Amino acid sequence: MDVKNKKKMRPFHVIIFFGIFSSLFLNRINQSWASNKFKVVGLQFSETLQQKTLSDSDTQTLSESLITLTPGNLNLSGNSQEIKLEFEGKGNLYSLNYSKFELDSKIEGEFDTEASGVILRPINFSIKHIYNGETFSLARAFRIAEKNYNWLEYHVGIGYQSGELLTKNSIEVAFVSGKPQQQFTNKNIIVNLGPKFKTKIFKNTYLVGQYDLSHSIYSAGELGARMQSQSISLGVQYDFFEKEYSSDYKNISFKKKYLLEFVGTRANLLISGLLEAEADDFSGIYDISSALNLFSNEVETRYLFPITKKQYFLFAGNIANKETIIEIETVPISGNELTASANFKLDEIGLKIGQRYYITQQSFFKLYTNYGLKIVHAETELKNLTGYKSQTQNRNSTSDLIYGGLFGNLGFSRQINNNIYVFNEVGMEYYDGSPVGEPVSSIGSNFTIGVGISF
Repeated sequence: MDVKNKKKMRPFHVIIFFGIFSSLFLNRINQSWASNKFKVVGLQFSETLQQKTLSDSDTQTLSESLITLTPGNLNLSGNSQEIKLEFEGKGNLYSLNYSKFELDSKIEGEFDTEASGVILRPINFSIKHIYNGETFSLARAFRIAEKNYNWLEYHVGIGYQSGELLTKNSIEVAFVSGKPQQQFTNKNIIVNLGPKFKTKIFKNTYLVGQYDLSHSIYSAGELGARMQSQSISLGVQYDFFEKEYSSDYKNISFKKKYLLEFVGTRANLLISGLLEAEADDFSGIYDISSALNLFSNEVETRYLFPITKKQYFLFAGNIANKETIIEIETVPISGNELTASANFKLDEIGLKIGQRYYITQQSFFKLYTNYGLKIVHAETELKNLTGYKSQTQNRNSTSDLIYGGLFGNLGFSRQINNNIYVFNEVGMEYYDGSPVGEPVSSIGSNFTIGVGISF
């Protein structure tokens, strides 16, 4: 690790040291308090995979002398490290959280302008975005279920996030090259929620897995971009007090029933691969590495019938609307300005075939996992807009596409009465267009809520 990276990571190491020191100090205070109204109960360290999307930015701050991928749909991915201090107050469980994230994305392009009469060609460029920052938050935890020192909790919180977006550009027009760059601050007040699962591995020590969905409710700074992110983390938690198994959570035997479910899903898919842009006298290829995303709004109907008491066959029909935008602004070439944009939409009808496995059932709650295959028929629409020599050209194309993918998620349901229940799921999706000749792949996360009927 070089000196620069050491300096960059030092603040997080200081936070870890401070967290350990303060936790041990507060633990000693806990032991001296006669009242149990407030006490520090645990300390957690996690490594996180994170996908973040910046949208609705103030594009007036973007210099017209640069190539810029508009952060209207700017996607970034990377890692973050997180430390959590858990405490109890008046019978409720809370956590103070700090995380430091380092995310990036990259897009490269190669354009052929031979037909347009441009003397200097070809045109090659690359745009790299680096987004680093930190998040402070406070969350409330709700216990859902427990079994043999395994706990499922649901966290809801609010926090403050600040970051700096560095845009590094590189352009080559024949033998002429340049490497301009810009940097913007971005600040958000966020709300976040998601499930947390932990299992005991040693005395007072737990392996922890958590999913978080975050969304900004207020944005500021030079960029002023709204943010939403999904993250999956794995870590270790040490509890200062041995937790006892609660008799309030009673295991209930499973019964075979048929299930009908109605589902709404919000998904965010990260795109990598090649996209084409073409006009009458201009053509180009975008090579994308984690820079674009597809926002997807989906509705779904499922039918499940039992194979065993815990295992069900899942059959579902799915309708989805997905969209992404890529935009290159103001590239000066031979005294003229080149702009290019592509808008990609998919209207999809999908079929899911898979299984559900119920992990446990306690009181009114059930914990389960879904997994399987998804086959999709999509009507695609690609709109290219190219501006050069004070002229604008539009080119639209439509096509039909059939592709497949994999899905998997973790969910829990709560019984409302004998026949109706509500549920929440978080999961992952993966698609690959290579088998049908499309050099694009995507992987992403989804957040699902729904209502079900058992009969």
